[in-house]
Amino acid sequence: MAVPIPQRQIRLKIVDSPNETRVVLRPLTLRPFYAGTDRNAPNYVCGNCEHVFMTGTSTLLLHCIIECPTCGSFNDADWVELGDEG
Repeated sequence: MAVPIPQRQIRLKIVDSPNETRVVLRPLTLRPFYAGTDRNAPNYVCGNCEHVFMTGTSTLLLHCIIECPTCGSFNDADWVELGDEG
């Protein structure tokens, strides 16, 4: 039986408050708001509580803040880079 490999996590940077020129995503559920199929892609998680925002994908989010539905922290997703979906 194969031993599962732990999913790599990328913690987003916490910011004090969203800049009024940036879009704020407010997920309505505790599930990841995007779940792709790339099993080698990292999980993108809250920089405070490690809530999973995205899994199974590498994507680009420009000028975006994600408000964590678990702890309420504002996460800077400006730097998330585009990767291969496979």
